[in-house]
Amino acid sequence: MKRRPHPKELFALEPFWSKSIWVYSPNEVLRMAIENEQWIAGIVLSTMYFEHFGIEKLKEKFRGRIEPERIENLHLEAVIMFLLASGIIDENTYSKMLEISKERNKIVHRITGIVDLEPEEAEKLIKKAIKCLVALGHLPPKPK
Repeated sequence: MKRRPHPKELFALEPFWSKSIWVYSPNEVLRMAIENEQWIAGIVLSTMYFEHFGIEKLKEKFRGRIEPERIENLHLEAVIMFLLASGIIDENTYSKMLEISKERNKIVHRITGIVDLEPEEAEKLIKKAIKCLVALGHLPPKPK
């Protein structure tokens, strides 16, 4: 069912999120998004983390072979493809990252302002994002 996001969701990136995204670990920020039912912020921030940490991993991998500025100018889908092609992530992680990226694009580029995303689905996507960040090597794996 399509629903209009609550105004608090639309502005979820301000002011708390913009101040906390680099103070807390991505795991903490994304878990706070789940706890506070800030689905839009959680999905958008997930992709921001993918791009930021993915670019860092690619710069490490290609140090001395590709100019860092060229890597920094890649858009998210290209970052995800290069992560797969260079063996930093596997196909499963690649698929999850693309799924989350596509959902983020639907949210950000909706002209109508109607978000076609159920809370249960949004929570699953944010949890997948946390797993992707673990696979990317940015978050430690959950203790067994």
